[in-house]
Amino acid sequence: MPGPVGKRSTERHGHRTKAEQAVDIAPGSPPVAWPEPDPQWHDVTRMMWDAIPESGQVGYFEPSDVAAARYAIEAMDVNLKQGKFSAMLFAQVWSALGDLCVTEGARRRLRIELEKPVAENEEQKAAVASLSAARQRLGAAKAK
Repeated sequence: MPGPVGKRSTERHGHRTKAEQAVDIAPGSPPVAWPEPDPQWHDVTRMMWDAIPESGQVGYFEPSDVAAARYAIEAMDVNLKQGKFSAMLFAQVWSALGDLCVTEGARRRLRIELEKPVAENEEQKAAVASLSAARQRLGAAKAK
């Protein structure tokens, strides 16, 4: 089992050798274009393909990650369409998708947390509840 995930160069503190301090940092690509799914894909394959670009981790994707995802999805499609389901192929596809952080567990291992945006409706409910609580506190204070 691998050890803990190392920190980025900007997060490290303390004394380090020159070799430890040397890190090549390159600019990332602009947001990647997500290709259309193959119309011949299995429904589950298409569902996975459509779900990846809607996920938060896609913000970290480079064009090579999109190509890797396409390759993994193609393998998934082969496995779903063949007569006998291959557990070995499934394991390899699942591992490849894990490398792309498509599951919560994979993101947690890499210490990536995605926060869901609060819906406007929920914000309004929270504001109303807060006002109601404040009114109750004022009423209780006046009653004393």
